[in-house]
Amino acid sequence: MKDTRSKRQTGGYAALGALTTLALVATPLTAQAVEVGTSSGWAASVESVDSGVKSGYQLAAAGGSVYVADAQWRVENKVVGTPENTPGVNSMRSTFSPYGIAVDPDVNGETTIVTTTARQRDPDAQYGYGGGVVIYNESQGAPTDADRVFDYADGSPVFAGPRRIAVDTSRNRAYVTNLGNSRSAGPRDGYVTVLDLTKRGTEAVIAQVTVPDQAGSVGVAVDEANNLVYVGGYADRGEDGADVETLYVIDGRKINTGDPTSFSLNNGAIEALDGVVGGNARPTFNAGTKKVYVSAYDDSTITVVNADPADAANYGKAEKV
Repeated sequence: MKDTRSKRQTGGYAALGALTTLALVATPLTAQAVEVGTSSGWAASVESVDSGVKSGYQLAAAGGSVYVADAQWRVENKVVGTPENTPGVNSMRSTFSPYGIAVDPDVNGETTIVTTTARQRDPDAQYGYGGGVVIYNESQGAPTDADRVFDYADGSPVFAGPRRIAVDTSRNRAYVTNLGNSRSAGPRDGYVTVLDLTKRGTEAVIAQVTVPDQAGSVGVAVDEANNLVYVGGYADRGEDGADVETLYVIDGRKINTGDPTSFSLNNGAIEALDGVVGGNARPTFNAGTKKVYVSAYDDSTITVVNADPADAANYGKAEKV
């Protein structure tokens, strides 16, 4: 477990005692297997590994190791006021503790780790939302401040409630989902941030792709062979509207990297698929079966979707729930 500590000041307000914590465990997949049966006739082999992780959120596998994000949340305070006006203390979260995680095993010969910080907020009162991403090489041992991504040159947030990450290892790109206003994370609809893993800081941000239907995005998966990115929609509209139960696909060939600050430039690169997959969707792509397996957190279901572009008649349709 490795910590890097830093203080950041934005717009005159200090993120007091901000702690940037990244704790990852690379554990070889060796453990004693236990066979487990169920009344349905299904069987599974369960292996337990003592990793030392205390607050595990997500994991990624690469190069025979499993990388686990061990989140350590802290609630920070910021002081607002002047010497003439007694300052008030507002609670804020300004840490870069990891939530989502993905690993690219070969970026110019380096194993590169990407993590999201789901609940980090920009301390600038002008925005009050945001989120963070850290991109760094495993050989560094720990990230530096230069490895953090969180705002553009004008101070506006790059992210709005970032959650999960998928990596395209053949192109050294990462795709980061953002909930946006579907979860009260800023004024925009949900979107997917495209990162170039050969770069660091804000220079790594090469495109934004807004999700249709005023939906947030939560889960993401990549079909590297076809340069397609599957995005699970999210929107809990309560009793006043229908929840989003849609799987979307981004055509990587259509992504325009001309303006990384634009949230409309790539509207033509994403479309909704026909299959209904349940709300709060988290897709997993399998290259062998050419299918996307979509778990829906809200519905407690797994939907199998045809992901073979060559099968034009059935592509994007749900085959089984």
